[in-house]
Parts: sequence; C-alpha cells; structure tokens
Amino acid sequence: MVLRACQELCEHLNAEGLKLLHSDSPDEALKLLRKAEILASNAKAESEMHSPVEAVTYNNIACCLKRKGKLRSALRYLEVARQIEIACGDSAADPPGTMLNLCAVLSDLGRHDAALSQAQAAAELLQHQIDLADSESQQTASKRRGKGKSVKMQLSLLAVAYHNIGVQHEHRGDLPAAIDAYSEGMLIAKYGGEESGSLLVKLKQSHAEANSRLKTLEARRPHLQSSSSG
Repeated sequence: MVLRACQELCEHLNAEGLKLLHSDSPDEALKLLRKAEILASNAKAESEMHSPVEAVTYNNIACCLKRKGKLRSALRYLEVARQIEIACGDSAADPPGTMLNLCAVLSDLGRHDAALSQAQAAAELLQHQIDLADSESQQTASKRRGKGKSVKMQLSLLAVAYHNIGVQHEHRGDLPAAIDAYSEGMLIAKYGGEESGSLLVKLKQSHAEANSRLKTLEARRPHLQSSSSG
C-alpha cells in the first residue's frame, strides 16, 4: 500500500511538472520532477524492481533539461529511461516517445546517424503496436472505441516519427530518402484524421522544401558535369 501511494504521488508530480513545462516554466517543473525522481528511486529500492513511472520521470526530467539547453544531461536521463523501459517490458508507458525524445536530443548534438536509428526504431515499434491493436478481436463496443482513440494517437506519433526520419535523412544529405519519409508521414497523418492538422501541414512543407532542393541539385548537376569535363 505504501509502495502504491508512493507511485501515485510520483505520477501526480509528473503530471504537475508537465503542466509547468508546457506553460514554459522548466525550472519550476524540474523542482517537482526532482521530487518525483526521489520517490521513484525509493519505490525501486523498496520493491527491488523498476516501475513504468520511473522511466516516465526520467523522460520528463530530460525534456526539462533539453528546454534549458543541457543536452548531454538530457541524453543521460533518456538513456537511463530506455534501460528502465526495457526492464519493464510490456508495462513500459511510452517507449516510442522516449525514442523520439532521444532522436531530438541526438540531432541537436549533431549525432544524426544515431538520431535516425532512434526515429526508425520508434516508427517500427509504433507500427507493430498499431498492427497488434488492429488484429485484436472479440472486443466490446466500448473497448473498441477506447482502442480507436489509442490507435489514432499512435498514428499521429507514427507520422511524427516519419517526419523525424525525414529530417535526419536531410541532415545526412539523403534528400530522396527524406522525401520518401515525408510522403509516408503524410499518408499516415491523413489516415489518422489529420486532414487539416498542423502535423500534416508541417509534413507537406518539409516535403515541398526537400523536393525543391533536390530539383535544384539535379538541375545543377549537368552543368557541374560539363564544367568538370571541360
């Protein structure tokens, strides 16, 4: 009972910390999340097992640290969060979200190959989760509605993953791969009901800009080849 109370307080501190972070108060958010970190550590010591809320806490602390520009510290917290999620297995709260956060931090650190790997792993896991949800049978109508909402959120996150994949391909100079990723993200966003959402607009813009850059490079290529041969 004490352990459960500790975890519930930790969850509450995380929720309040996220509210502060979203209202652009990372310092205040971090204060609450540090308290949650202590509670999560105590709960782990008590049960001798990692809990999903422990990974959530490390993830949220990393988001605060990233907002404050402390990228290497954020990376360390995210790496620990992933290890905890692996230990938690199927009970882990949001492994794809952690992977996408890792992608963002690694990209900011200029580690684009590693960032791409994280975005691709997130997309693969999300696709697996969506396929699994779609294949489930013998559900009640209410359960089916609940799953529908969950799948919609996963589709949105999958579209984000493909946008991140495209961005990392651009950083690596692979425009055709970036365009393919943006195209896939656009299809997923539309399928998920994002017909007029900001995510689809962002994907379309990124796709158009990458396509324009590729066409410019292709138009210059014959000129460069003739110059070098002359």
